[in-house]
Amino acid sequence: MPHQLRVMTYNIRLGIQEGLKAVADVIAEANADVVALQEVGHHWTMGPSGDSTARLSALSGLEHHVFIPAIIEDRPGQEPARYGQAILSRWPILEVQVDPLPQIMDEPRRLARALIESPAGVVEIFCTHLSYLAEDRPQQGEVLRERICAAPICGADDAPVARFVMGDFNEPERTEWLEALVEVCDDPGAPEAMKTFPAQQPDRRIDFVLGQGARALAHRVLENDTASDHLGVLTLWEL
Repeated sequence: MPHQLRVMTYNIRLGIQEGLKAVADVIAEANADVVALQEVGHHWTMGPSGDSTARLSALSGLEHHVFIPAIIEDRPGQEPARYGQAILSRWPILEVQVDPLPQIMDEPRRLARALIESPAGVVEIFCTHLSYLAEDRPQQGEVLRERICAAPICGADDAPVARFVMGDFNEPERTEWLEALVEVCDDPGAPEAMKTFPAQQPDRRIDFVLGQGARALAHRVLENDTASDHLGVLTLWEL
């Protein structure tokens, strides 16, 4: 029997606009099963104090979670300040791998890969937050595409049943690396390419959910424009 999976990406801007409760409400209202978050703090110097990932997990009802630091600042006598990405999931997260992305001018960026035990079988999640600088982004995007192309075909022996690639790509144009990526992934947001940033007057699409091995049933940009400066993106897939 086919299963449906609701996958979401959301740049939360640390929750500094209306707090983590407002961010969690957006996630809960979307009824997402798996969420990739960008701009997440862990005892960070801006935004709510403490472990934002654990707090969002508790508030949204998505029990399983992992934080992926991209920047770590040591603070003598205090918890290190960390900034990066996170994954929230309704089901157990079996494995997480984190790789650095090429860095020329910008701050460190990471590509995270997670395996999640869904009712349909193991699904693979790639999530990232690419640079806003044109000098760094093409090489980062190429690494992302290469990792996806090197991954085993979904449904093959010892391979995930489906794969989802998501995050804030910071790429408003269909550049060469992005065109190459969507050639090997389904893009349920095309051809409408609904805009996601800035939230209150969006004029570009930079937040993506792509997929392999699953059939896209729906794609929508969430309407809440106050919890973050990005709009969340929710997609529905059949596995």
